[in-house]
Amino acid sequence: LARKWISREYQIFHFLYGENSYRYLGGLKKTNQKNYIICTFHAPPDKFARVVQNRNHLQKIDMAVVVSKMQIAYFEQLLGRDRVFYIPHGIDTDYFKPSKEKRDRTNRLRCLCVGRHLRDYKTLAGAARILERENDRIQFNIVTGSKVHALFSRRNNVRMYSNITDAQLLTIYQQSDVLTLPLENATANNSLLEGMACGLPVISTDLEAVHDYTHKDCVILTPKGDHAALAEAVLSLFENPEQRKKMSSASRQCALK
Repeated sequence: LARKWISREYQIFHFLYGENSYRYLGGLKKTNQKNYIICTFHAPPDKFARVVQNRNHLQKIDMAVVVSKMQIAYFEQLLGRDRVFYIPHGIDTDYFKPSKEKRDRTNRLRCLCVGRHLRDYKTLAGAARILERENDRIQFNIVTGSKVHALFSRRNNVRMYSNITDAQLLTIYQQSDVLTLPLENATANNSLLEGMACGLPVISTDLEAVHDYTHKDCVILTPKGDHAALAEAVLSLFENPEQRKKMSSASRQCALK
């Protein structure tokens, strides 16, 4: 990058993950003022502050892209209002889409959770424990790293997946009924958008970033860490297939936007 910076002018250098890929290039601004640096930042402000403790190098960037409105105030304090822009994250809605196969699922509910980063699996485990007693027709499918598996080892209503292919992941999305995604924190979330694009109603945590990417017609939000509220939300969708159908359509439309 340094060679390109010195040999070219009027180029944009965009670091897609500014937290951990941009550090030193801004030091070359004294040799060439005609190139520009953009960084996109994904981490919530509290995590960013822990990981990037020395932030002097950020003063050299020309534009910061944030993927949630909850990041704006933090980066405006660092860089000023004129250099911070909110651009919503997107995923491939031609690839992630509902299956054409029609299924009658009124007698069961398949709940899906995908991912590892900032997921609240303790809350999900608590909800699964409650629902195992309440309703044996509710199943959880969880796609995550193997370290999480121990939390669900005693749950008969949970099936764990790891190291699956992209095609297998898409199939699991398309064969699920509800995306259950309890979170510790968030900015943009691929799993949320992928599930919505596949037409899944969403049950997630009431966080500002989740509001950025959902609409009231497609999501049920529960308090952070409240496993009983999460279980109640799942039960309510099990008992109301018509509501699930409406939320499914709303999820797809929201993802397309």
